[in-house]
Amino acid sequence: MADRYQKIIQDYDKQIKRYEVEKAEIKTVAEKLAKSKEDAQIRAGNFGYALIFLQISIMLCSVSALTKKKAPFLYRSGAVAGWGVLF
Repeated sequence: MADRYQKIIQDYDKQIKRYEVEKAEIKTVAEKLAKSKEDAQIRAGNFGYALIFLQISIMLCSVSALTKKKAPFLYRSGAVAGWGVLF
């Protein structure tokens, strides 16, 4: 009877050790993901600016297509698109 309980205790000890190893692995992965999230949040503002510049560029191209003065709007559109790409 005592041998049976001893074996059960040993099995539980093995499971506890396995869970501790898994817990450590999960913690390292979670820390990497948290760092990645922080980096993405820092870059999110620049993506917002890029989106705004590219939308303005599209609007200027549309105005260029509708007006008789295509060159000034087209060149401005290219410049604004360049700023958008830089961001």
